[in-house]
Amino acid sequence: MIIKHVKEKVESKNSVLHITAILAHSLMFRGTTRDKFIRDNLDWLTKASNWAKFAAIASFGVIHLGHHKKGMKLFEPYLPGANARGGPYLEGGALYGLGLIHANRGGDKADYLMDCLRNARDNEIIQHGACLGLGLNAMSTSREDIYEALKDRLNQDNAITGEACGMSMGLVFLGSGHSPAITEMFAYARETPHEKIVRTQETVEYV
Repeated sequence: MIIKHVKEKVESKNSVLHITAILAHSLMFRGTTRDKFIRDNLDWLTKASNWAKFAAIASFGVIHLGHHKKGMKLFEPYLPGANARGGPYLEGGALYGLGLIHANRGGDKADYLMDCLRNARDNEIIQHGACLGLGLNAMSTSREDIYEALKDRLNQDNAITGEACGMSMGLVFLGSGHSPAITEMFAYARETPHEKIVRTQETVEYV
């Protein structure tokens, strides 16, 4: 009833209030798999645009957090591929959401997200989602191959992709105290002109 009243009060033309209502709903139902309200109000959900659309589809990952068996099926219509629908913001958001569901799990989903990152070519939105999903999925695994794949993307010095790469590189080595990663990330933060990338050096504090 709370979220129903929130929906009724939020003006669809106010994109900030619209996306915060969607995110509030995902936090209310975190890990419950109860997404009936969103499914019943898909027309309302689709009023989101661009990065709000990215966050809206990723919010399904919060609702289905930890429910690993149905993760791929949940996002199947939006994941990159021949049958994907909705454009790069939905594709990138779906990859981010998949990482949320499978956070700290590694395994085959890490390999799938790595493939998506490689195949994203120059699409910075899909790259952003793939990097975030990969960092979450590979959290604390200290997998060198994933770290190197993220670093390769970071070295392209694209602000949008680089922001997600920086955070995810820190997540991969979370809790490890991995000195080479700390040194590399601080060095890059000093050299890049992109503020978005510089801010991600904060993730080094958790390494």
